[in-house]
Amino acid sequence: MQTIALISPDPLRRDFLGHERLVSTLYGAVKPDLAALEFAGRVACLAAIAEAIRTKLNPNLADSPLRSTPPAPPGRGTGRRQMASLKISVG
Repeated sequence: MQTIALISPDPLRRDFLGHERLVSTLYGAVKPDLAALEFAGRVACLAAIAEAIRTKLNPNLADSPLRSTPPAPPGRGTGRRQMASLKISVG
């Protein structure tokens, strides 16, 4: 399994997870632009790999309401769902 290679050395794992967070943040910032749809698959793939790594390292946190929510599928609004998750995690 390829995720094992991304889990093993701590610096590599931290770098990958940091890059994934940056990609997700930047994608969220440009998502209103239709040109961003070109990158939706790549962003979703990185998010899925990062989630698999986090779940492998912390299986008990998989059901936690404090887990970050994955990026919304392209073409769908995220306002209400993000606000709901924000209320859950903050409240």
